[in-house]
Parts: sequence; structure tokens; C-alpha cells
Amino acid sequence: MPTIPIPPLEENSPEQHAYFDAIKKRMELDDVPLVTRAMVYKLDTAIAHAKGMGVLMGSNGVLPGWFKEMLAVATSAVYACDY
Repeated sequence: MPTIPIPPLEENSPEQHAYFDAIKKRMELDDVPLVTRAMVYKLDTAIAHAKGMGVLMGSNGVLPGWFKEMLAVATSAVYACDY
């Protein structure tokens, strides 16, 4: 499986950091998920993806962010994907 090099957080732009902060707040997470850090290379694409995922996963607080993250981890384990 190909991998995408993910730069340290310090190397991201202020706009990318603002996006990370918004994602952490919305998902109730302490750290930025790796998939989010990988997608931020194209910030406009990452923002569009986040909007779509907000609709799909519900951003109304029905499920806490940590639970949604665990769903992603479990799904990657079932399909033998690197998370």
C-alpha cells in the first residue's frame, strides 16, 4: 500500500493550522487525525471533504468524536488498511 509522507505539524501553514483546530474542535479530539493531516496538502479539497463528512457522520453531536474515530480505526482494521 502506498503511503503519503506527512510533514510535522510545525511545517503547516497558519491556514492549515486553523483547519486542524476546527477539525479537532468539531470531532472533540486532542490530536489531528493522520488522514486529515494527509489531505491538507490541498486545503480546498480537505475543506470540501470535511463538509461532506459532516453531513455523512452528523456534526450535531449525536455521536461523540472519539466514537467516530474508533469507527474509523475498526473499519481500517477489518479491511487491513494502514490507519
